[in-house]
Amino acid sequence: MAVTYTWKISTCDYNVATGGIDHVHWRCVASEGDIALTTMSVAKLEYDASSSDFIPYADVAENNALDWVWESLREGEETATQAKDRVEANLSTRVAEKQNPTDSQGLPWAS
Repeated sequence: MAVTYTWKISTCDYNVATGGIDHVHWRCVASEGDIALTTMSVAKLEYDASSSDFIPYADVAENNALDWVWESLREGEETATQAKDRVEANLSTRVAEKQNPTDSQGLPWAS
């Protein structure tokens, strides 16, 4: 099996007067078999309501918001796609660790 990734937007914070979105709350779930791990955060956005490419809140589709999230995750010279791939790779590593743990915890006398 391969790890599958599901990106979702849970909500957007926006300015009522301008329709500009300034925060996007997102999560990414990595699943393989019976293991599912999630990472989530909030992307802080800046917008210019006078810009020709401005999309007001009422016209934003989830794919627009996801593109903004991936863009906000960029580090250094990364592209948005590379940032998205980095998040997914980190989750994939965590899934593999969950499938084949190298550390554990417990009370040996309590078994």
